[in-house]
Amino acid sequence: MSIAYSLFLESFSMNIRNQIIVQNIKKYAEICGTNIKQIEKDLKFGNGTIGKWKNAPKSPPLDKIEMLAVHLGVSVAALSGETGAKENSPGPEAEGLSEADNVTAELMSLWRAASPEQKQLYLKILKAMEDEHAEK
Repeated sequence: MSIAYSLFLESFSMNIRNQIIVQNIKKYAEICGTNIKQIEKDLKFGNGTIGKWKNAPKSPPLDKIEMLAVHLGVSVAALSGETGAKENSPGPEAEGLSEADNVTAELMSLWRAASPEQKQLYLKILKAMEDEHAEK
């Protein structure tokens, strides 16, 4: 196999992978009742950043994929489209969610809607509950 052909295959494979990532971001955004433009604003990404990944010659930065996964309440593997990846379903609209998944989805929804002050309060409450549970 020639070097040029190998490079072509590698580039083609990366392009497909990036398209899958962007497609999954859109899918989970819809489930969460948001869109890519709003997510970019929430995470302070540049306008159009996620869309540019679709045809980028290299993978999106892992730190940004991790931020997206947390924001959407899913795993990095689910965003990457890894076969057999366990999804943390982000919204109760998805079928077949367990009670724990519904609680997670509700918490993520509250977190996304919260002001910075509310988020600080939520963290204080959770830490106090964790400390109280640790003492028992």
